[in-house]
Parts: sequence; structure tokens; C-alpha cells
Amino acid sequence: MEIGNVITVILAAIGVVVVLALTGRWGQRLPWWTLVIPAAVATGALAPIALGLPIGALLQALLQGSVRSGGEGNLTSWVFALVYGGFAVFGITLAVLFAGPPRQRWARVLTVTAFILFAGAMLFWAFVSEPMGLAGWKSIAQRAVLVVVALLSLLGCAALLPPGDRPGHRLRWTLGWIGCCTAAVQGPVMLLLANDAAINPVLLAVTLVATPGAAWLGHSAIHRTACAVSASNAR
Repeated sequence: MEIGNVITVILAAIGVVVVLALTGRWGQRLPWWTLVIPAAVATGALAPIALGLPIGALLQALLQGSVRSGGEGNLTSWVFALVYGGFAVFGITLAVLFAGPPRQRWARVLTVTAFILFAGAMLFWAFVSEPMGLAGWKSIAQRAVLVVVALLSLLGCAALLPPGDRPGHRLRWTLGWIGCCTAAVQGPVMLLLANDAAINPVLLAVTLVATPGAAWLGHSAIHRTACAVSASNAR
């Protein structure tokens, strides 16, 4: 919990700088990657909480009568709602401010495999009995977040994987961005915040394939679309 709090403070401070950059003129002079990389980390870390926690909290309240955090510090209901509700609001507001996929067959196959392995592990830990579950992820609210992580990852892969040079629909890019960032960031976040600092070897393995795969897919999609836009403007 102490390590998690330190990491949270650092990331929150970076998030404040990103907000200032997105709302001030000086931010327009920054290199693109100084905003895209923090935004990608924020999306991957906060999207599952913003989308999964309300569903999980509601289910846990109805089935268990409380919304305690379970294994991770066993936060009381009001602290749990305030802290993670704040994460959700932070993610939504950042998303409001921060308003060509690979063609090679082998690359698409490897990317799909990485996403499926990662999503499959998340779904397994979401529904399996406690002794076989991911350490510290005991409550219904927490496990609902794992389900959302899996679904967002699969949707992101499906949105950006089809080849083509033309920029896609805004919904497609929204799903692709959120899904790729989730698949790239959630694994490292779970490893950094591992319960009792004990690394789950399966989590480590799926992270090692999902994080680079998601980062490569997102970068390829952005690059190919940027090239297509430049070519279209030059005509």
C-alpha cells in the first residue's frame, strides 16, 4: 500500500501537468510524445476503474451489503468510494481534455495472440475461486474491473487490427485507444502493486507479451493514419 500510494502521488502530479499543458498555450509547443505517453498511461490505468468499478461496486453492494476493497488494504466503504471514485473522475476529465494498422499477417497473428492471452488471464482471475485467483483481488468490485480490462483489451485489438490506410470512425479510434492503452498499462500496474510484493509468474508472462504488443499496435495505427492524412492533404 505504501508503494502504491507513492506511485499514485507521482502519477497524479504528472496528470496535473498534462491538464495544464492541454489547457494552456505553452502545451501546444511541446513535442507530441510528452503528452501522448502520459495520456496513454492514464488511459490504461484509469479506464478499467472508471468503467468497471461502478458496475462492480453496485453488484457488491447488492450481494454483500458493503463496498469494502477486500485484500488491498481493506479500505472502508467511504474511503474506497472516495479514492477510486476520484480516479474515475480524473480519468474521465483527462479524456475530455485529450480529445494505419499493421498489414503483415504474422504481425497481426502475434498481436491477436498477445491480446487473447492477456484478456483470457484477466477473465480467468475474475471468475475463478479465491485460492486460484490473483492475490489481493478478492472482492466483486475488484473482479469486475478485471472483466472490464479483458473486454477493453479485446475491443481495442478488434478496432485497430483491420488493415487499411484511411482514418477510421471516431468510435473505432476511441475503442482502439482505450483498449490498447489498457492492455499496455494494466499488466505493469498490477505487477508494481502486486499483493505483498509477490509477483505472479502468469501475470508477468502475459504482461511481457501484451504490453509491447499493444504499444506496437497503437503506434502502428497512429503512424499509418498520420501518413494517410499527410498524403491526402498533399493532393
